[in-house]
Amino acid sequence: MSDIIKVQHSLARKAHSDTNHQFGHLYRIICNREWITEALEAVLQNKGAKTAGIDGVTKKTLQSDDAKRALVTELEMELREKKFNPKPVRRVYIPKGEIRNGRLGYLLSRIV
Repeated sequence: MSDIIKVQHSLARKAHSDTNHQFGHLYRIICNREWITEALEAVLQNKGAKTAGIDGVTKKTLQSDDAKRALVTELEMELREKKFNPKPVRRVYIPKGEIRNGRLGYLLSRIV
């Protein structure tokens, strides 16, 4: 079992056993290169990963290990220096071919 999974399980057990517990130092975890890399790999394996995000980056853009390393390094630096500033987004509902149960699909897009 990876260290990331062990920490996740430990946090989950603590949250489940003590619902009033307030976790500290979680920011350090998300600034960790290993966690950022693991998160990137998980996102790239998603079915919708072929679609560009609001930043225009696609799965194809991140095919090479160098491109992935560069993105992880940039994110790690911005997070550690507390300079990460996510772009604002809005939810735009778009109708699907068939609306089931009155539900619409949604698309996140950059606020202009």
